[in-house]
Amino acid sequence: MNTPAEFIKKRYVRKTFSQTSLEDLTKITKNLEQLAEEKKEALRAAEEQNKAHQENVRYVLQIMQERDVSLDDLDRNQVKNGSGNKRKIQRYRFAFSETDGKSVSWEGPLVGQMPAEFRRFLERTGKKRSDCIEHPV
Repeated sequence: MNTPAEFIKKRYVRKTFSQTSLEDLTKITKNLEQLAEEKKEALRAAEEQNKAHQENVRYVLQIMQERDVSLDDLDRNQVKNGSGNKRKIQRYRFAFSETDGKSVSWEGPLVGQMPAEFRRFLERTGKKRSDCIEHPV
């Protein structure tokens, strides 16, 4: 298939479509015109979107100036390296007994993984994890 760069020169177009009927050339021309209109519309839409974005940026900068906030202030207030803004999950001490009657305690959250023996204890007794809490850690 010919590349669009070849279609820029009239000589290549004439050679490529030399065996094409006038009716087919008319259809091809119509399709190319529609494609050109679609491209123009897409460019207009992108330009309008860019203008709206720039207007939003100007608006935010104006508010920042009115309230005496600089970009450095915003940068200083950001959390560095993802630390400091992590969700703290409450941990508890759980007490349970193994199958041989030995009392065991385990420390962990109310959700997530747990020791296999503790899981078997919960299955065996029908209790929930929260029923075995001794105290929060």
